[in-house]
Amino acid sequence: MIKTHSNGTLLLKFGAGGIGMCMGGEEGCGVLMFYDEDPREPLGAGNHGSVGFARTCDFPVSMTFSSLESIDGLINSLETVKKVMEGRLIILPFGTDKVRNIS
Repeated sequence: MIKTHSNGTLLLKFGAGGIGMCMGGEEGCGVLMFYDEDPREPLGAGNHGSVGFARTCDFPVSMTFSSLESIDGLINSLETVKKVMEGRLIILPFGTDKVRNIS
């Protein structure tokens, strides 16, 4: 589900099967776009949504990447969030820049 808060910020809520993803780009630029869809089973590992040509203005949320390092940074952040969800990592309050491994 993609929700717009009253202050204009967006919330992308994954896990309920209500967000679709479309990937695209060309050499030197990658794009990952998100859109609302009817709830269904989440795709899970190995099923990556659709790939093709699309205009970012056709989607409510788009992420563009102009360097491989920025993609690596996003992947690293998602892996950290996964560890927190699995209970293997504790992140202390925002601004402390500290984490604690518990596995």
